[in-house]
Amino acid sequence: GYTHDGVQQWKVVRDSSIGSGPECVSRVLHGADGLREMRQVQLALKNAGAKTNSSCGMHTHIGVEHLSNRQKAMIIKTHSLFQAVFDTLCNPSRRNGRYSRHRSFSEAVRWATHFNSGNTRYTGSRFHALNLDSYGKYGTFEMRAYQGCLNPAKASAWIQLNMDFMHWCGRLATASTHEFDHAFNSEQLLNVIADGSM
Repeated sequence: GYTHDGVQQWKVVRDSSIGSGPECVSRVLHGADGLREMRQVQLALKNAGAKTNSSCGMHTHIGVEHLSNRQKAMIIKTHSLFQAVFDTLCNPSRRNGRYSRHRSFSEAVRWATHFNSGNTRYTGSRFHALNLDSYGKYGTFEMRAYQGCLNPAKASAWIQLNMDFMHWCGRLATASTHEFDHAFNSEQLLNVIADGSM
């Protein structure tokens, strides 16, 4: 049956955003074994005749509960600066799309400040390229921009890129002495990123 709860197996459920088609939802996957399992399922779906179209997205949840508030805040702010870079890897229909909108830097700063203060209750829309709403439900940040994909190599690369990006943001937050406030603008953040201490 349809459920948003995490389950111990893969599930296929209806999704009204893709018309009459179903979506495939993985169980929580970990590390290289998880990526291998995902590739096996993609190949099985492809061999069974599954198709994707422009209405399909690949939503990737990455666990961030273990990160400090400061590290979560750095992910939120830095992602807003790199949205256009992530877009270059996505189909045009997925770039700043209806279900994967860009977040302005000022809005990102506001939510980063919110998370950094320890208040992780998110009340904004989940339809952003970086969905913060999933943190309260699952302890994850959800990357929503990528297109539906049955190509295991492409899907694995996208997931690994997002995991590496979040890891790098965590390291950046640890190395930086800057505070997360509205006065800390995008140019200053880019200077921190370019700093040789990283």
